[in-house]
Amino acid sequence: MLKPSKFNYLMYNDKNELLMFNTFSGCKSKALPEQAKYFEDLLNKPEIIESNALTEHLTESGMLVKANVNEVLKVEAAFYDLQSQSILTLYILPTEQCNFNCIYCNEKFERGKMNEEIQEGIISFIRRNITSYTGVKVFWFGGEPLLEMDVISRLSVRIKEICKKAKRSYSAHITTNGYLLSYDSFCELLKNNVFVYQVTLDGFKESHDSLRPLANKEPTYDTIIHNLTEIKKKSKSGKFIINLRANFTKKMTPSIPHFLDWYNNVFDCDPRFCLYISIVANLDGAKVEELNDIVIKRREDEIAFYGMIYESAIKKINFANHQHLRLGGCICIFGIKNAFLIDAEGNIRKCSCHLSDDKQNKLGKFLNTGAMVFDADIHMNWFVSQKSDKCKECTLLPICMGHSCPYYYVVKGIPKCPPIDLDFMLKIMDRQGYFELISY
Repeated sequence: MLKPSKFNYLMYNDKNELLMFNTFSGCKSKALPEQAKYFEDLLNKPEIIESNALTEHLTESGMLVKANVNEVLKVEAAFYDLQSQSILTLYILPTEQCNFNCIYCNEKFERGKMNEEIQEGIISFIRRNITSYTGVKVFWFGGEPLLEMDVISRLSVRIKEICKKAKRSYSAHITTNGYLLSYDSFCELLKNNVFVYQVTLDGFKESHDSLRPLANKEPTYDTIIHNLTEIKKKSKSGKFIINLRANFTKKMTPSIPHFLDWYNNVFDCDPRFCLYISIVANLDGAKVEELNDIVIKRREDEIAFYGMIYESAIKKINFANHQHLRLGGCICIFGIKNAFLIDAEGNIRKCSCHLSDDKQNKLGKFLNTGAMVFDADIHMNWFVSQKSDKCKECTLLPICMGHSCPYYYVVKGIPKCPPIDLDFMLKIMDRQGYFELISY
């Protein structure tokens, strides 16, 4: 006997086709209008006895499950599989200073360059503990990490050597504003296994330069575009991904169709470039009062924002947003047991968004001897199960697993829902051809 999965999400598109998405399996199917009611009724039945080709297909896709299956426990098992992965993940801040003065930034730039003692401590720790892990993954973060390219290069070379000798994997990501990401810098990073890049480009020149100027107020857009197009044109490597994050304000929303057309023309379906479109967020920084008139807060403004994306010619664009809809796609990396942030002074933290919070976001210290000294009880609060009773009934549970923002849970004692608009994301994916048409 079968039953519909509690993680099925059903909705209609503009053509009155039924979109069926299972948040655990990731399966995406749709039914034509004349068959939509049949599928909707079938997937709302408490029990399903009949066995035929259709029910077998829906069972394989995860939309039907055995009647005695506890699906919440399946999510729990998947979460602990993630926790048991033995990859050491380190967010390393070569510096916490920045060459930009972004209007929505919440960082205070309290610390400078990471000194050589802390760098040696990181190397010593990895060398002494590498056999306990299957690999090492580093996220270069800041401030602006490329201000201290020498720290990145020095640590990268030595971590690569340690991992190679121990027959362990090594890869790295970097979050950079892109201003110093020249082609030469990119080649140096790629040589050191930096395969994933996040660069923020907030719309066109006028909006970007107003939101993301240099610290001296000079513009940044032209330099970033030059760097990105040089990398696209000159690099023959297929090993890297550059995620372009575009943050939009209310004022910028009408320009979305033109921005997407521009993106298509400039990056020409290059699979090495992905676009992540988001809303300018109020991150509670010192400049919060400057955001009041531009931040998208109201539901009608969100509808206009996503509607502009939907109505645009988007079939050629590789949206990084889609990654959120996979199993565990909205889990914060710091909700994983073996993930740590090492700030520029060697403090061990678990969140990159609240670097000034020493009460909730400081576990201990990274010593130059290579020892990580931290409070294990505080650390446990970040990666233990954080689901509420409400979470257990939520269709989105497989996506976030209650760990969308472990910092929020540590501070507030309740889980925070992931900031995704599922209806619009599914409509956009449908328009891009991600849904398989099925019939009975």
